[in-house]
Formats: sequence, C-alpha cells, structure tokens
Amino acid sequence: MLLPRQLSLLPSHLILSIHQHLSPTMTRLRPVGAMAQQRSASVSSILSSMGVTSRDKRFKLSIDRVIQQARNPLTWSSFPETYNRLLDQYRVLNGSEKSYPFLSQSLTELMSNLTTTRTPNRVVEKYVASIFEDIRSGQWKIPLAPEHYIPLIRSKAQGEDFAGAEACLLECINSFPFSSIPPRAFIAILGEYRRYNDHESLWRVYKALKEGGRVLDRRVYDLVQDAVVSSPKPFLQANILELQNDFDVAELGRVAKLNLLLSTFLALRQDEEAQKAAEKLRMVLHETIKLRVSDIRAWDALIRYTFATQGVEATKTLITEAKVTRFSPYPSLFHRIINEREISTIEQLRDCEEALSCSADTIGWSLVIHKSLSIHGIDAALSIYEESKRRSVLPAAYMLHPLIRALVGGHLRQALEWKNMEKALYLYGDLRASAKDWKSGAGELSTSKHEGDPHGESMEQEALTNDIPGPSASGSTWDTSNARQTWPGPDSMIYDTLLRGISQLARTTSPTTPLPNFNPLSNVHLTITTSTSRPTLWDLALSLLDDMRQLGITSTQMSTTAIIILSMRVAPTFRSAFQVYRAMANGERLRGSEGVASDLEDLVTLGSGEQRSFNQFELTAASYENIIRGFCTLKPKRENGVLVYPPADLYLQIVKDMQLAGYSITEDVYMTFLFRLGRQARALRLWEKEAFPYSVENEEVEGGDDLQELDLSNVDSDTLLSTRHSILHGIRTMHNHIVLNAGITPSIDLLNALLDAYNKVAAVHDAFKVWDTIFLSRIYNGQSVSIILDTCGWAKIGHKAAQIWNQLLVQEFPFNKNNWDSRVECLCRLGKLDEALKVVCLEMPSQHAIGAAKREEERAARGLMVTPEGKLPSKIWIRARIAEEEKEHGLTPDAKTLAVLFSFASQTNQVEEVHSRVKHYLPDVWRSIPEKQKSIWLYGWSSSREEGLAMSLTSA
Repeated sequence: MLLPRQLSLLPSHLILSIHQHLSPTMTRLRPVGAMAQQRSASVSSILSSMGVTSRDKRFKLSIDRVIQQARNPLTWSSFPETYNRLLDQYRVLNGSEKSYPFLSQSLTELMSNLTTTRTPNRVVEKYVASIFEDIRSGQWKIPLAPEHYIPLIRSKAQGEDFAGAEACLLECINSFPFSSIPPRAFIAILGEYRRYNDHESLWRVYKALKEGGRVLDRRVYDLVQDAVVSSPKPFLQANILELQNDFDVAELGRVAKLNLLLSTFLALRQDEEAQKAAEKLRMVLHETIKLRVSDIRAWDALIRYTFATQGVEATKTLITEAKVTRFSPYPSLFHRIINEREISTIEQLRDCEEALSCSADTIGWSLVIHKSLSIHGIDAALSIYEESKRRSVLPAAYMLHPLIRALVGGHLRQALEWKNMEKALYLYGDLRASAKDWKSGAGELSTSKHEGDPHGESMEQEALTNDIPGPSASGSTWDTSNARQTWPGPDSMIYDTLLRGISQLARTTSPTTPLPNFNPLSNVHLTITTSTSRPTLWDLALSLLDDMRQLGITSTQMSTTAIIILSMRVAPTFRSAFQVYRAMANGERLRGSEGVASDLEDLVTLGSGEQRSFNQFELTAASYENIIRGFCTLKPKRENGVLVYPPADLYLQIVKDMQLAGYSITEDVYMTFLFRLGRQARALRLWEKEAFPYSVENEEVEGGDDLQELDLSNVDSDTLLSTRHSILHGIRTMHNHIVLNAGITPSIDLLNALLDAYNKVAAVHDAFKVWDTIFLSRIYNGQSVSIILDTCGWAKIGHKAAQIWNQLLVQEFPFNKNNWDSRVECLCRLGKLDEALKVVCLEMPSQHAIGAAKREEERAARGLMVTPEGKLPSKIWIRARIAEEEKEHGLTPDAKTLAVLFSFASQTNQVEEVHSRVKHYLPDVWRSIPEKQKSIWLYGWSSSREEGLAMSLTSA
C-alpha cells in the first residue's frame, strides 16, 4: 500500500489514472495544451481529498500555524525551535528559486503577533529582531519592505529602547520613499512616548517627521493632538499654535479644527471659549451626511465636554442626537471620561455608565481602580475591585499589578506585614484562576482594540498607572469579534513583585516557619507539596516559580535574582546555599534528599520525568552582582558553637562563574566581601574586650544586628577565638586570591580594604605585610597611613609606629588632619600621653602654620582667582574659597583631637593637666569648644566616660 508521502511523488498522469480507476464516473481530462492547468488543479484536488498536500501547501499551513503560535504567550518558550524549523522548510522549497507572494505579508504578521499581545516579556524583542535580520540578510529571499520595520520599532519602543526604536525609524525613512511608509510606523513610537507622558520626545520626533513640509496621515495628527492637549500647560501653550497651523496645512477639515479648538480651550480652562467652540462644532456635526473618523472624534469631544459641564441627562440627550448620524460610543470614549473626570468611586462610575448607556469594560474598571488607589488608598481600591468581581469582570494583570505593588512592593529594607502579603496572594489567586480557565477553554481572551474605534490605535498606548492597557470584560456591550488578543493571566511583573515581597518578608520571618492565618486564601492553591498543614515562605516561593514554568512565563532578571537570594537565605548551611545557587544558575543537579535540596528537587521534577535539574537561568552582570552581594550578607550561622560567616572559597566560586559568563570583575566585588568581614570582626569586640589587644571605646558598631540572637553570657574565650579565626581565614583566602588568581593589579583602595580588614580582626602581622606592599609600591595615601597607625596603637607596637612615621617624613609625605589624629591616638594607646600632648599643642599648630604659608605662596603665584564661569569673583567668594581650602588642608587641632586626649587622660587622672596645657597653648581652639562639651571632658568621665566621649564626638 502506498503511503501519502509516496503517493505525492507519483507523476500526475499516473495519479489521474489511479483515481479514474477507483472512480469510473470521473470525467476524463485531456492532459494536453490548454488543459494542463486544469489537470494540475485536478491533481491537487485529488491529493487533498486523499489527505495528501503539496510541499507549497504544507509550507503555507506551517507558516499559518507559526503565526497563530505567536499570538499565544504560553507557546513562546518553544517559538525559536518552531521558527527555525519553518526556515529550514523554506530553504528546502526554495531550491528552485520559486517566489511566494504571501511570504512578505505573512512574516510581517508573524512579527506583529509577537508584539500585539503587549505582554511584558523581554524575549519578544529578541524574536522580532531575529526575524527582521533574517529578512534583511536574505534568508527569506524577499526584499525588505517598510512594513517589516513596524513590529521592530514597536517591540523596541515597548521594551523602552527608545533610542533603538528611533534609529530603526530613521533607517526606514532613509531607505524608502516617505510616502510608502505606513503611518503605523510613526504611531508605534509616538504612542509609546505618549504612554510614558514624554511629551518633549514625542514633539521632537513629530517635528522631525514633518520636516520639509511633509503632510502626515490623519491618525498621526490625532495622536499628537491628544498628547499635546493632555500635556502640562506651559508645553501646550508653547506648541498649540504650531499644531493648529499643521492642521491647516494638512487640510484636515473644519470638524477636525473645531475639535482641536474645543480640546485646547478645555485644557486651558477657558470656559467661555470652550462653550462657543462646542456650539459651533455641534451645529456642524448635525449637518453631517456621511460619518467620518474626524466626525467620530468630534462627537467624542462633545460628549466628554457635555458630561463634564452639564451632567448625565444632557449627555444622554446628546448621545441620542449623535446616534441619528450613526454614531455609537466606543470604549475609548469611556476610558477618556474616566481619566479626565478623575472617576474614582463606584457611584461616579455608575453615572458614567448611565450617561453612555453602556457598561464599563476591564480597562474602564482598571482605570477607576487605579484612580481610587492614588486618591483614596489601597482599601478603597480593593473594594472597587471586589465590586468588579461581582459584575463578572475578568481580572487582568495590568488591573491588579498596581494593587499588588502597593501591598508588597516596598523597598527591600522596609518592614512588610504578612497581612499585606495575604491580600496580594488573594489577588494573584484570581489571576491564576483566570489563566487556568482560559487554558482549559472555560474563558475567553480579553480584548483591547475594537473595530472602527477612532482612538483604538492611540488609546492602547495610554498609561494605566504605569501598566499596560488591555482587555475588556467578556460581558461588554461592544463588538469584540475583531479585537486584539491579550494574555489573561499573571505576567512577569506580577511575579517580580510577589517574589520581592517574599524575599522582603524573609528578612524578618524565617522562610521555613509555617505561616499564620493562611487558610482564608482559599483561591490560592500551592503546586508544591508541603510537609506541614500550613505553608512556609519557601513553599510560596517554590509554588510561584512552578506557576511561572507551567504558564510559560519567562523569568525576568529581577525574579531570577530574587528567588536565588531567597533560596540562599533559607538554606541551613552556606554550602547548601551555594548548592542552591549553582542548581538555579548553572543547571547543576542538587544533591541530598532533605530540606531545601529536596524541595527544589520536587519542583524541578514536576512534569519532567526522570530529569532532576533546573533549566539554566540567564543571568546578567547586575544579577551576578546582586547574588554576590546577597551571598556576602547572609547572616552568620552557628556550627558546633562557633559563629561561621560566608566562606571566601564559595564566594570566589560565584565570582569565577561571573567571569566565565563573560562579565568583567571590578574591585568592588572583592571590597564588598572584605567590608562585610571587617564589620563582623568589629562586632567581636562587643563580646569580650580583653580577648585581643583591641578594645572599642565609644564607637557605633556596624553589623551588630547580626548578633541579636546570641546569648553573650554563654560566649567563652575559646568560642570567641574560633569565630575570630573563621573570619581571619576568609580574609586570608580573599587576599591570596587577589594576589595570585584575580588577574588584576590591586589598587590602593583594594589594598586599604585588606589592611583595614586585618586591622579589625587583630591580625597584626598580616596587616604589616600588606603595609609593606603598599609602602614599597609607593602608592600609599592618607587612609593607608591612618589605618596602619591605628593598628600599631591597638597592638601596642610603638617602635613600628615611630618607624613608619619617620619613613614617611623622609618621603615628605603630606600628612592630613586624620593622620595627625591617628598618631595622637596611637601615642595615647601606647601610654605616651605627654608625647601626645606635645604633638597636639606644638607640632600640629607649627605644621599648620608652615602649610598655610605655603598655600598662601601658591595662591600668590596663581594670580587672580576666577570663578568656574571665568568671571572675576567678589571678595566674599574669595574668602569663602580660601576658608574651604584651609579647612580641607588645615592641621589645627579640633574637638575630635581633644576628645582623644581627655579620654585617655581620665584613665590616668591627668584631666586637669591636659586642660591646663590645652588652654595655655591652644586658647582659640579651647574657646571654640561648646561649654557643654567642656563640662563632659572635665567632669563627666568618672561617672560615664563612654557617654561623655560619645557626646563630644557627636557635637564635634
């Protein structure tokens, strides 16, 4: 028996013979001359009836299927493979260089379908750009046409790549005659500028388009009119006359010009002029014989004006008059009235519905909800949403995202209450249910564009509280048979916000602790099996991630980063945290059968058979930096009684992954880890000041929040030393990597970070090694000097401090005020208070005088001062500049310097001696100190020395 594929390869006369044998009643065809075309048609008909299609027809069916697939976001994950198969199929067919007239239009429709759903998805721009480049490079063997630029421009503009969109539009204008470019190419970018209220950019592009006296399409003028009359008053007044002149040049007609006048007067709040323009426009419209698009826009303007000034009954009367001319109100009119009248309550919405004799669609409800959110708050907006549900309005992502963002979209460092997350999850449950209903065929796709709507193409660009307009309710009274399809379920922005909220809650709530009061959320069904009756934050995160996979919603960088960081926070050990990162970022298999690893294994096996690994997420440089910072700031964990911090070797593995991904590594990556360890080393001094040569006096200790759960009374010296050793090991590991493997030449900032980290962890010999490297390289600066002097003082190594100071004197290093203060503190810690007094009372004033004289000579050598604008300065300006320069380079002791002296003098009962010498040698400085601070230094040390120094430093 012949297979259909084998049958299609038989000669045409043999196919006819076989068919005639099987069907004797068929009329014989003469396969000659003029009958050849009829014979070919008959053969095709016979093959089709037998289930056999030609290659050309199969290709047409294939491209139609791909076009339909592009409409559905659920299938976008497999779109690249489908498209590549289609291109391979075409290459096989094109061996005979046969042309396909439908191909150019089909590819344009394919690209357009990817963009018209308006679902926020970054892969859309990649798909459209890839198809466009295939057309341009000749892969499809068709000439590039202006229509091919439209979806490319739209995708870039929707992705906020406005520079790229303008470049594509300019390329199109330079490549083709201006008259051959469809107006939709201009509207694609102008509409997005309008959606973001970027009136300046819109006007700039509009002026460029009409250069040289070009007359544009009516739809472009309509969009520009709507944008200009809704712009701020100064912008409107500056440009309205030019727009009116453009209307005259384009000869748009009397109705269009009266409509522009009415809209302008309304925007400028010139009521008398607006009333006159409305009366004239009404008289002209009553004379209308054939309804045109400009007439529809004019009726819209009149209805909006009447509703605003005369109320519901007058509006109903006007609509009755308009229907005589075959006018019917469109959804965009409803939306404009909501925006212009700031409708934010159910009562106002009912008045609007009564006036227009129609019900609000999903966009209308969304606008009212967003207005209510901005005016009355989240509770009022939620009550309006509940009313929309009672009216069977289909929820949409663009409707609910502002509500979810208001509930849980705060800054990650701000406190978030669980009750707000409950409400957000309830809203998400409604969206998830709508997606399931649509997927199962129970619901209908929402719509956002209506046939014949004069504002449809421009209104779809309008902002809905920074979200994207889209569908109408399934019960709308408007015809939606030709409507644009819009994704009904949650989108990537919804998941971004929810995952960030969970990550925010994880800062104050243990992600593995069962959540309270989760039962009321009956519409949220977790797809992950939980070990307890109540889910945890971790369960919620896994469930959301699984929903994204099931719905085919591509994870954005924010979602990917948030879930990875959350997973690392949940992990019981740093090793498991790193394992979670590797599993999600690199697709590695998780090992282990309990805890986090088991949960993730359950997630990745859903619907995947034996496969137990994640699909690799695409991470950007910013994603890696956030993950690195997240791993670095994980809270310390207790292991065998020792507080352990994120290991440097695992941290460096993430850094290496970032390098292998092709991203450059900056020194900030290493400094982040060193600063973290340094803060934790400083926190050690809170436990036992006598455990090291260091002890902190009156300093605000950073990183103390990480120690809140520790019982300080149970921390013995051995535990303290073990914890200190784990921090020191991390610093040394990072130091070795920087020196041997980082592939960079450490700057002075990075070396200073290393030096400071060793200083804080009391690793004196390691600190001296780093200082030797800095000194021999001659790259030291003021910060390096202060840190090493501080190290010498805490470690009680006086001879090293003197050696370093003398070496720098030989090198004529310009010591700054902080360096002198560090030297004074170092001498005090060494028990050399008298020498410190000598430095403060004699050396610092002397060096200040020498430096001041040098600066005066330099100013004299420079000549007259001039301002940054090149003008001659006033005397006040000159004195201010000199004062700033002296403050920056001056070495005069101040309150901070004296506070150090009095702090240590109180320990040796030398307060009166220090007071007498300071008052004698530095009378001006002493008089500048506030009396309250003097009292603390002189009398407050015996009772509260620490508090006294803290107050003195604060007021200084």
